[in-house]
Amino acid sequence: MPLRKETDPLELNEHLRAIFLIDALPGDEFRFRLLGSEIIERDGQNSTGKTLREAFHDMPDIAPWCTRLFKAVIDSKGPVLAHATLRSVHKDFCNIETINLPLSRHGKHADVIFGAARYTA
Repeated sequence: MPLRKETDPLELNEHLRAIFLIDALPGDEFRFRLLGSEIIERDGQNSTGKTLREAFHDMPDIAPWCTRLFKAVIDSKGPVLAHATLRSVHKDFCNIETINLPLSRHGKHADVIFGAARYTA
């Protein structure tokens, strides 16, 4: 598992629009640290700096689904591929696929998720 400081999203300049960084917080909570512009555009909101509960307070199915996904990455310390539709933002016709990779700030525990999203209509 790579260290967070070894991963610089800016080195992936051509993919920045689709990249995300998510911090694992105590109590099975997660905070969006970085969201690429395509993610913000497709979701219809900028959740940068918000926790899952804050970002999806009006979408009760999304936060628990994301929590399970992100916990799987943190607990397994391994990559997790996810597929879904954007049904929650009324875009049933749009599919999202994400690769979710664990990172560690201090080398012991996974506490950051680095990933990218790909959309198909």
